[in-house]
Amino acid sequence: MKYIKPTKFSYLPKFLMPLDVLGLFECDPFGSSLLVRRFIIGIVGWLTYARYTVVNRIQIEGTENLENLPINNVLFLSNHQTYFADVIAFFQIFCAVKWGFQNTIVPPVYLLGHVPGSTM
Repeated sequence: MKYIKPTKFSYLPKFLMPLDVLGLFECDPFGSSLLVRRFIIGIVGWLTYARYTVVNRIQIEGTENLENLPINNVLFLSNHQTYFADVIAFFQIFCAVKWGFQNTIVPPVYLLGHVPGSTM
């Protein structure tokens, strides 16, 4: 499958977009600021990080398989009883893998911001 680079949306003019290395002026296709989204995700991530590392001791295995998945048509499922905890854990694991960590969410540097050049 051929990878198609996603379209990048920004509040800045096209010639200034390369200067936005932190993604402060990026927006989603609907015009909402990604800075607010990243701020909320960071707060929720830090609040739930202690739950997954101290209280519940989450055990992660198989993250090396995430790197080889296709870009489209992938579905992750969880049951209805643990849906919210699973979604937050999935998001933390996906971010950790994107930052290069395997089978761990320690240390949580992936909550500080996005990986430069990524679209998440």
